[in-house]
Amino acid sequence: MKDDITTKNKKGNYFYYIFIAILLFTVEDVKAQQLSFEEELKIASADYGTCYIIENYSLCPENKLIRKEQMFGTDIVDCIGFFSDSTLNYEKDTMIIFGGAVFFDTSNFNIDWESVQLLSLYDRSMCVFTDGEFFYSLIDKKVTKMGVYDKHAYFTYYEKKQESNSLERKELGENFHVEKGKLYFKDFEVLESFDVDNLQIIKSDSGYTTNFATDGKQVFYCGPTGGYQSIEKNDTNYVVVKRFMLDEFDLTSLRVLGRNLLADRNAIYYRNNVIPFEELNGFNFIIREL
Repeated sequence: MKDDITTKNKKGNYFYYIFIAILLFTVEDVKAQQLSFEEELKIASADYGTCYIIENYSLCPENKLIRKEQMFGTDIVDCIGFFSDSTLNYEKDTMIIFGGAVFFDTSNFNIDWESVQLLSLYDRSMCVFTDGEFFYSLIDKKVTKMGVYDKHAYFTYYEKKQESNSLERKELGENFHVEKGKLYFKDFEVLESFDVDNLQIIKSDSGYTTNFATDGKQVFYCGPTGGYQSIEKNDTNYVVVKRFMLDEFDLTSLRVLGRNLLADRNAIYYRNNVIPFEELNGFNFIIREL
């Protein structure tokens, strides 16, 4: 009996040491794969040809890459860059634009995104939809099956952005407003000419408010921006909004896709970034307007 126990202990110790060896090897392998800040910066700033940014993705048709935004840096430096996503294939995977979100479906629910019905839409990266049999939530690009869908128990709801306009002042997005017949960016008059009386926020047919404005001829992005350019003219400082303008936008084929997303027959527009369909070299989308 004693010999049996000793034999079992030896076997147990043997497997224990094998486990420790595998664990140490795995840890060292992970360490070896970790890149230094300089290496990550080199990857993020490399030349991938002309790339098109849409939300937290960068589409690079010349190299047929899908790059994803991520944080990197050191203890004292924080950076944001785009890195190749090995889980996504440029020629095979389909980017979905639905419920105001841009994502790739990684669920196992075999959802037909061309036919699902939007039930509820919120302004916090969340929507609820149904395929007629079940209903699902889409939160921060992740799909969750919620349960069996009952059309009599679930009502449609679209959360609408509150507007704070007055007779003297009309707000246009985050930083723009019209006052006394002039367009302003914060407290500065805008340099470019617009048909100010006809300026309005672009909305979907359902009333969903975007961060884009138009005077019926020109379209510009009026949501959050990282800065602006100003110029002095006749002793007055003006803000130049040229970089926020979508010069070749076709209003006759306008589609509202999200708060910061529009499309026409030629391109998708993410903020002031233009993603032209003909330049994407076969990349696939499923686009559902709001």
